[in-house]
Amino acid sequence: MKVLLALLTLFSSAWLPGFSGITEPDKKESLLAVADAKKEAPQNYRNVRSTGKNGRYIITGELRIKGEKLFYTVEDGHNELAKGVVPIKAKEWTSFKFEIKIPQEKLPQNGSVVLYLYDEEQNATKPVLLEQRKS
Repeated sequence: MKVLLALLTLFSSAWLPGFSGITEPDKKESLLAVADAKKEAPQNYRNVRSTGKNGRYIITGELRIKGEKLFYTVEDGHNELAKGVVPIKAKEWTSFKFEIKIPQEKLPQNGSVVLYLYDEEQNATKPVLLEQRKS
């Protein structure tokens, strides 16, 4: 690898005026980047499930959040289809259930309807597929 870097530096500096060369990444910085990538946000939601279709969905799961509101958005990858707030007090794991209604004209003919849950601190869930629509 070091030979390849040396050759690239030699040829690059000869052909590209002002090019100072290629440096090997610092191993300490690389290890820190890997460690940061492994850190995850605290898990505030679990067992999130949905039932329903055609714009009417029942969402259930468990959560633990600091605030008193659960926020959600529903998207199709291009547009926000719905958003809302559900009042909840849940500093410890608590079950939740709520309904989302989306008008038919807002639903995509083809594509995914995806839910995102988050709290006041913007700690979000992984996307929850509500429906895969095909005309």
